[in-house]
Amino acid sequence: MKFLSFAVDGQSRLGMLTDEDRVVDLTLLLRSTPDHGLASIPENVNALIELGDGAVARLRELVAAAGDAARNGPRLDDAGVLPPLRMAKNV
Repeated sequence: MKFLSFAVDGQSRLGMLTDEDRVVDLTLLLRSTPDHGLASIPENVNALIELGDGAVARLRELVAAAGDAARNGPRLDDAGVLPPLRMAKNV
């Protein structure tokens, strides 16, 4: 799984890149799944890293369960891709 941060209407979202170069909006998927099982809804890659490996495994399950419906997001070229990680401070 390749994760990325992207923007929708100026808001950061967590996404997953499919083999067809489409972006699955994981933030939207989690918001529409009340029993998603995560401590919080990650809105970028940094937040996903903080949640740990269990969150990545759960996202795999949710995307698989959603099937093709989750895979109809924007093409990678059309997504407002954000920097992959936000550094807490400049080094």
